[in-house]
Amino acid sequence: MHGEEEACRLRHDILGPLNIASGFLELLSAELEGAPDSVAGEYLTRARDGVSRAIAIAVKIGTAPNGAGGSPEAGAQGTTAVSAGSGRTEGNS
Repeated sequence: MHGEEEACRLRHDILGPLNIASGFLELLSAELEGAPDSVAGEYLTRARDGVSRAIAIAVKIGTAPNGAGGSPEAGAQGTTAVSAGSGRTEGNS
């Protein structure tokens, strides 16, 4: 079980900074809403997409395809699940 605990900690450690980046990008996106600079909007969209993909990958850390290793959605202590469509994560860390 040691590997499973380590995977949960790793997932938690990775998701912390990703959640911060996601929140900051959402704030920045709200600030730039309606701004005429389409280049900034394009970069912001790419950044948000990248952070969302990274969060989705990080959530899978420690979960095995056959269901072993604990599912983040199961609500186990220290796990995190991605909220549908928002790129933000929710957890009980």
